[in-house]
Amino acid sequence: MWVNCRCIHEPHHLHLETDQHSIEVQFMKIRLATIALTLLTTCLHSASKPNIVFLLVDDLGWTDFGCFGSDLYKTPNIDKLCAEGMKFTNGYAACTVCSPTRAAVMTGKYPVRTGITNWISGPTMRLHHEETTLAEALRDGGYQTWHVGKWHLAPRGADEVEDYYPEHQGFDVNIGGNHWGAPGSYFHPYTTQRKTMGKLPPGGKEGDYLTDRLTDETLKLYR
Repeated sequence: MWVNCRCIHEPHHLHLETDQHSIEVQFMKIRLATIALTLLTTCLHSASKPNIVFLLVDDLGWTDFGCFGSDLYKTPNIDKLCAEGMKFTNGYAACTVCSPTRAAVMTGKYPVRTGITNWISGPTMRLHHEETTLAEALRDGGYQTWHVGKWHLAPRGADEVEDYYPEHQGFDVNIGGNHWGAPGSYFHPYTTQRKTMGKLPPGGKEGDYLTDRLTDETLKLYR
């Protein structure tokens, strides 16, 4: 989880209207400004940059975690993170399918403003280089940036498809990300005649499960 802090230097003028609703709105603005100032102060006084891990999982509903009441799925590690951190109960994905949601996360825009309004299945839609991605912003702030796993923001079938892979969108490392929305197989070597897997470091053997492999590769980056 991360907090993006930005200081805006411009004069502010507070005007209290006479009706109760406007007064409440203005006081809410004051509260938000106070919170923003607190976060900014915290960021400026931080001795070192915190590590940021963002997990984006397709087809995962909010009721699928133990910390949100699920008694079917066992999610002890996520539950521990929730118990020791901060739990948000009013958040929404930008779209119901993968590519637009990922474009929104990468850019901070509604999907329609990125031109990606459905999962990418052909050469037309892509995350354009003109967009400033989250990875680019973090890298400009001194971070090393890694992408591991599904990408699905490149134009499938286009000659220039690889130009839109994560390593050309602000990520220093790309493990597994390409134009496909799913691997050919979740077991080594993870490909079929039709579907290829994004580049992985050397290694692996028959029977290896892709999720475990990607997790192991991520841990190696941290070490």
